[in-house]
Amino acid sequence: MKRIRILDCTLRDGGYINNWKFGYENIKDTVRRLIQAGIDIIEAGYLSSKGDFSADESQYSSVDAIKRILPADRKNTLIAVMINCGDYDAELLPQYDGTGPDCIRVCFHKSQALQAVELCRKIKEKGYKVYFQPMVALSYSDAEYLGLIGMANKFRPDGFYIVDSHGSMKQKDVARFFYLIENNLDKEIAVGFHSHNNLQLSYSNAQYLTALHTDHNLIIDSSIMGMGRGAGNLNTELFVEYLNETAGADYSTEPILCSIDNTIARIYMTTAWGYSLSGYLSAKYRCHQNYARFLNNKNTLTFEGMNAIFSKIEPEKRDNYDREYIDKLYTAHMSAGGEKTPEADLSRLFEGRNVVIIAPGRTTSVESERQKVFDKVKATDAIVISVNHCPEWIKCDYVFVSNIRRYEKLSGIETDKLIITSNINAQAGYTVGYEPLLCSIEAVRDNVTLMLIALLIRSGASSVYLAGVDGYSFKDRNFAYRDMETYEDEQVAKEQNSGISAAIAQLSQRIPVSFITKSLLERGENRS
Repeated sequence: MKRIRILDCTLRDGGYINNWKFGYENIKDTVRRLIQAGIDIIEAGYLSSKGDFSADESQYSSVDAIKRILPADRKNTLIAVMINCGDYDAELLPQYDGTGPDCIRVCFHKSQALQAVELCRKIKEKGYKVYFQPMVALSYSDAEYLGLIGMANKFRPDGFYIVDSHGSMKQKDVARFFYLIENNLDKEIAVGFHSHNNLQLSYSNAQYLTALHTDHNLIIDSSIMGMGRGAGNLNTELFVEYLNETAGADYSTEPILCSIDNTIARIYMTTAWGYSLSGYLSAKYRCHQNYARFLNNKNTLTFEGMNAIFSKIEPEKRDNYDREYIDKLYTAHMSAGGEKTPEADLSRLFEGRNVVIIAPGRTTSVESERQKVFDKVKATDAIVISVNHCPEWIKCDYVFVSNIRRYEKLSGIETDKLIITSNINAQAGYTVGYEPLLCSIEAVRDNVTLMLIALLIRSGASSVYLAGVDGYSFKDRNFAYRDMETYEDEQVAKEQNSGISAAIAQLSQRIPVSFITKSLLERGENRS
């Protein structure tokens, strides 16, 4: 057996990027090319009984479903799948016969250790190789980790993993866990390493580990193009080249590069992964990467705000993602602020008035669409309020701002014309509470246009007309101003479009709302 083996986890860990919807033919093609490359172990995806999965997904409810994506000739490559402890009953596994997966990886949280051991025992009894993977290694004390090693020595899995779940490990951390394993784990059990690249250390940490003298065989996890949630993983194509040059390996990189060209790069174009500020912060605070994704997708926080929220995440909440918990922290942060303007003052501004809202959508850069706005303002004697920007092409009576990042880019606005939400600590003519204006639909909870409509309802406005509320696309420009563009994940864009449409329908029951400029939302489209 080779001293150092590569386990490619593209179809499993990479699946967090596209909800495992690679497509049936792409799944088969990825497996085929990795076999051609000589990859030692291919993780084909998740095995779970908690879903009804289609053939286009790299998640499977049975071993038979896995068999359908495997070629007749695997050469010397092993096929693995992962089971999250508690998601699959080992009694459902057929006896190993060499036609399906060869290895089962059991992933578990600290509280599930005994349950995971029992699951591993049952899998071994069925004839499969089994890998023992305690998540978030950094959450264990030395004594606790030695306890896991002792458990492993008793039931003898084929591999025991160091798992850097949050991408927080530095070389000293890798060394700490490696030497606990090296000096205490049965020499017949391989040592695996699964990392995330939040601190851009996956490559160097893997190099360090493979350079150490050890009596154990090593398994290094990687994925094609580093595909994986947040910052991604160690790149398969890079590390096999490194092992070819330094360890006498004989992998072929060409099939992997073809897979990038044919499949993985196309996924990256719609839903990117890689280094980010939010990913760095999640690693710094050793938090689940979904916290970073949640805050990043808001597109409302500066570094200071994001850092402040991460610093408030309690230690016991860091390892397991709790959406309700992070939403409460986010809302509390955004709701903090100074003295609020009395509602009576706002009612004096808007009660009984028609209001045209100017959002910074791309349609407002089109002259014919702008003319529609001028005509509507004149015909309805409307108050004009822009949101999160100050357009030069039309005179606005007020500017409503709920996003600190947008506020910091504004200049030349008369203070008495500025309406800000309480999350923004600045001088303004009017400051309104952030939380009371939030929408009940999660994906668009603090969308600025929806918040302004809610404020206008509270202030007794007569009707609302929308311009530049175009809807979101992940392919095309969304804004009239290039410096306002943000990266739009395909799924997030779809959720925002459907959420805004539903929210406007709800708000329209309380105040007439209509579109002036062209909008995907008005037509009920969900462009992707």
